[in-house]
Amino acid sequence: MTDIRQNRKYAEYLKLQNWIVEEHDGVFYYIKKILFFSVMKLQRPREINYKEIKRLNKKYRAVQVIIEPWSTKEAKELIKKGWQQVDPFIPSKTIILDLSKSEEKIYDSFDKDTRYSIRRMQNVAGSMEECKDINLFRKYWKAAVDYKRHVLSTKQLEDLKRIFTKDSLFLIADDGVSGGIFLVAGDVGYYWYGFVDKEGRKKLSQYKVLWEGIKWARSRSAKYFDMEGIYDERFPIPTWQGFTKFKLGFGGKVVKYPGAYQKIVLPL
Repeated sequence: MTDIRQNRKYAEYLKLQNWIVEEHDGVFYYIKKILFFSVMKLQRPREINYKEIKRLNKKYRAVQVIIEPWSTKEAKELIKKGWQQVDPFIPSKTIILDLSKSEEKIYDSFDKDTRYSIRRMQNVAGSMEECKDINLFRKYWKAAVDYKRHVLSTKQLEDLKRIFTKDSLFLIADDGVSGGIFLVAGDVGYYWYGFVDKEGRKKLSQYKVLWEGIKWARSRSAKYFDMEGIYDERFPIPTWQGFTKFKLGFGGKVVKYPGAYQKIVLPL
C-alpha cells in the first residue's frame, strides 16, 4: 500500500498547481518556489533518503523542508537528527477499509446506524449520479459549506479530473444536497473531499454518497479505501470531530501516522 502523495498521478496534479516535482528512486519530492528561495516537502515515503534531501535542498535553496514520515521509527530518527515536530499538513490519523472482502461483508461491517442510514436513503426517492459539470459541482459544494471552509477552485477541480480521469468520481445526491470526490491511486481508493448541506443532513444522504464511493473504488480494483482523515487528539482540529463520528460508522482500521517534522535552513 502506497500513499497517494507518492503516486505519479498525484505528482502530475501538483505540477499543474505550480509545484516543482523531483523523483529519485521512485520517491517524489515537491518544491514550491518563493521569490529567491523555496520550501520542500516529502510526504509518506517508504524510505527517507537524507543524501537526496540535502542535494535538493542545495539545488533549490530551500529555507524550509517538511517531512511527513510513514512510520514511528522514521520519526524517531528525524528527532535524533534535530528535526522539529510541527502540526501535520496531511491527515495524521485515518481509517482504512479492506476492500478485498465481498461487498456484502463490507456492508455488514458497518455499524447499525450507518446501515440504517444507507437503507433509508435507498428507500427514499432521490437521485445519485456522477457530476461531469465541474462548475456545477463546485457551485453545490460552495453553497453547502461554511464560508470559512476551503473549496477547491474550478481550475483545481478540472486539473484533478484531467489527471485522474477514470480514477476519479465526482458524485452528487439529490440535486447537490451532498456530494463527494473519490480517487483511486495504485491499489487505494480515497474519500478525497465531501460536503453536505442542512437538507442533506436531514436526509442522511452523505451515507449513501460514501457507500457509493466505496463500491466504485472497489470496482476500480482498489484493495483498500482510505477515509483521508479523522480527528486526531495529538493534533486537535475541533471541526473534525463531527465527520469523524460519521466516518467511524463505516468500520475499518484506525491508522495513526507520526505527523510532520521540519528543518529550517538559513539561506547561503
